[in-house]
Amino acid sequence: TAFDVAPALARRAATPFPRGAAAATIAIVLVFAGYTYWHAVMPGVLWTPGSTGEAKLNVAADGASNIQAARAHDQAEPYGNRPRFSGSASQVVRTPWFPAGPVQRAVESVLGKYARPRTLSYDEQLFAFLPWRGYIGVERSASGGPVRWDDRYAELTRLSEITDPAMFAQASAHTRFGPIDVFVLHGEKPDLVWRPLGLPTTLRFQPGQFDSRDFVVVDHLPGSTVVAIRR
Repeated sequence: TAFDVAPALARRAATPFPRGAAAATIAIVLVFAGYTYWHAVMPGVLWTPGSTGEAKLNVAADGASNIQAARAHDQAEPYGNRPRFSGSASQVVRTPWFPAGPVQRAVESVLGKYARPRTLSYDEQLFAFLPWRGYIGVERSASGGPVRWDDRYAELTRLSEITDPAMFAQASAHTRFGPIDVFVLHGEKPDLVWRPLGLPTTLRFQPGQFDSRDFVVVDHLPGSTVVAIRR
């Protein structure tokens, strides 16, 4: 844009632009955009000068770049271990452990090792570690149009309202977008909850919907996580 606009402005101006103005304009735009992007996404750009001239990374500074870097260093592993620098990162943000390892172990005990079930999970950290097929993303605004998030959410709403266990098992195996083989829900007694981000509604499933003839339910996982696995 700058390359095309600068010569046009020069032709209209009373005083012609000097030669090379377009290139200079492009260089300024690129420097500004590059620095802004670097400052927004690179870790550790907020530093505090010390009394003797040294600089220390200000991990507690309330900046987007430091927060995102802290999240990266604080991300818990599948069985709850934390990375090397999580102690410093936790000064900025503390990400709760999602028990991806115990969930995997529970599912593989029913479906076998290396299973890749179609999964509904209340937390997408699960898919950072496992190549399972997610039924729907937790955040609507982060899903692409072809995913048809609203239609999938409507299917989940319909499922949550089915009280008969046999009908629920049948319906959840034949949704408009394929089966849901594993439900990873958050236990909030007496309900099993799937809560989307950015919406005021919450989907509440009931333990009685997951009949033992159709599902194996594991309800003793950390973080009040409940897993229902289709047999």
